[in-house]
Amino acid sequence: MSKKLFLLSVLLGFCVGANAQKDAEEYTTGQPSITITTTNLKKQWQLTVLFNDKSKTKPWIDRNNNGKYDAGEESIKKYGITRFKRTQPTITIYGDMTFFSCNLNELVSVDVSKCPGLVSLYCEENQIEKLDVSKNTNLKKLYCHTNKLSELKLPSTSGITEFYCFRNCLNELDPSVMSKLQEFYCGENNLTQLDITKNTQLSLLACNNNKIKTIDISKSPLLQKVYLFDNEIETVDISKNTALAEFHCYNNKLTNITIGDNIELTALIVSDNKLKALDISKLVNLTDLQCDNNQLTELDIAANQKLSFISCYSNQIANPAMKRMLVNLPDMTSADSKGEVVVVDTKDANEKNICYKVDVTGLINAKNWTAYDYQQGLNDGRNLYEGEKMPDGIERVAAVKIKVSPVVDNNVLTVQLPLSMATATARIFGTNGVLLRTVALHTAENKIDVADFTTGVYFLNVNGETQRFVVER
Repeated sequence: MSKKLFLLSVLLGFCVGANAQKDAEEYTTGQPSITITTTNLKKQWQLTVLFNDKSKTKPWIDRNNNGKYDAGEESIKKYGITRFKRTQPTITIYGDMTFFSCNLNELVSVDVSKCPGLVSLYCEENQIEKLDVSKNTNLKKLYCHTNKLSELKLPSTSGITEFYCFRNCLNELDPSVMSKLQEFYCGENNLTQLDITKNTQLSLLACNNNKIKTIDISKSPLLQKVYLFDNEIETVDISKNTALAEFHCYNNKLTNITIGDNIELTALIVSDNKLKALDISKLVNLTDLQCDNNQLTELDIAANQKLSFISCYSNQIANPAMKRMLVNLPDMTSADSKGEVVVVDTKDANEKNICYKVDVTGLINAKNWTAYDYQQGLNDGRNLYEGEKMPDGIERVAAVKIKVSPVVDNNVLTVQLPLSMATATARIFGTNGVLLRTVALHTAENKIDVADFTTGVYFLNVNGETQRFVVER
């Protein structure tokens, strides 16, 4: 080897060594870091990371988990997803991170305790059971939903504005430290209570699919969308939530809902509850009303002339209350589309709504609405409904099968069922078509007390057959 080549090789070796020493000094472990652990080494890591541009240290990923920098470990996409082969179950990302996304990595743990500058953390859709962000006081966005979380530690004071922790195993949750919280998703957990009275900046709340019995949303006047469905709530007050646009509280135990000047409300979903009354007279901009499967005997929609969809089946709305409701349907004849009203469920044995054929054609169809029969969800509940025949004395009265004492004796109406009809439901109407009583028949000969009926003619309808009887005093 010539003298020149020898000197050149020495110089190159010196430069490489100097660069290696410089890299070791720049790519240090003495800077903010996040450590994650997975259970699956068959897939690639996929991470999205953003760093503080003002930081003097250089970010890198300890891909082989040996605790020191190796050449190539500084390769991190500035924008977009960084992907690389998994060789170790645990890796550490070094650098002053402000944004960290590690979703869909089959993670069992995420340690962010050494990254105080973190602003956004996305660790959703993993298998994490515990998460501690108590030292991340700069955090504004926390997305940890769809994990197995049973323990979650939050900072004592927090500036979090978006918090998504739904679909986990949380038994308790205290959002009071998040005074700036705006979007809060905590549904599909095991919560029995939730106090949001300190969260006055909330615009969206979703705590559905829990076991919550009571909730006070009155201290969150900025709420626009609320999802409380699938809980055990008995009463709720939305009168103070004047910005509310959508309220979903179906499948609870509601016996009362207090409504005020909620003029922004366009969707009210309170199906599958125990409501006996529903005052919507102040909801002048309501377009979507779903109150099926309750105990309503009437529904006044006179003030709701922007309605285009009504679901009120499986209630107790008979005439004249049904006719009053249909008379007040908004006129859709000039609208681009038809209105829709799901008025009965003929497959529900407890259905007590009655809508006559003459009202379907004369009141519903005449205003460019379509009447539907829910039929236990068949065809998504959109089964065309023609209406029921009105037993008003003009319709043909059946003269066979069912036998009825034509004149009531000692305040008792006797109804005999044929052998082919083991059980049936009898409905008694006045001559004006008003439903007066519904009675379950269980034997061949049934006795119905009509002591409170005044003198007059009445009609008994059983399984579509109608018989006339008279009460004399």
